[in-house]
Amino acid sequence: QMAREAGQREKAEKSYRALLLVVRRQDPGAPDVQVGASEVLYELSLLAHDNEDEAQAKELLETALSTAAQHDAEAERLKKDLVARGEVELALTTIEKRLEAVDAPESEARMLSHKAQILAEHQDRKDEALAAILQAVELAPETPQLHRRARDLAHGMGQVSRYAELLENLANGARRKKDSPFAASVLLRLGRVTEEDLGDLDAASELYQRVEKLGERVVEAWQSL
Repeated sequence: QMAREAGQREKAEKSYRALLLVVRRQDPGAPDVQVGASEVLYELSLLAHDNEDEAQAKELLETALSTAAQHDAEAERLKKDLVARGEVELALTTIEKRLEAVDAPESEARMLSHKAQILAEHQDRKDEALAAILQAVELAPETPQLHRRARDLAHGMGQVSRYAELLENLANGARRKKDSPFAASVLLRLGRVTEEDLGDLDAASELYQRVEKLGERVVEAWQSL
């Protein structure tokens, strides 16, 4: 990047292409990975643009996006890089392309969370952001981080009732499946939201009593009553 910024484009391109050979051999999801193939391809696309080779720039950008679409970690790294550069729309495209490719609920939820973040924090599209994060919670309801993000966003928008409604639906679904531990967990969460965010102490008390009747996490329910 220093060579590119210094105007040494040929040297920069050689360095990036050498780096690309290295990063393509690594596991994108390994914890020690600092840069991925999609990021290097994006840098090469910028170099091609600097050289006024728009066809090459477009091809490299498309390859960067398709590479990012193949793995959560690749998509996350490229998204982070693009947001830092102010390329918010391209960051959103990166996440959406990964969403088109995912085949696991956990990955889909993870990408929906990133989509919600971009929409809420960088594009002021909070209604769409809330819909995305609620969908993420529905796909991976046992992930605490998703619940925190959904609750915070809903609270900031004055739409906690939408999050509470989702929790009620999750609890009812767990009850029908006779999954008492999960139902109790969701009802406890709903009780706290009802008590702290909606200010309905009577409704919260009823929710804690429902937890008690399930025979799961009874002590926590008693402490909340």
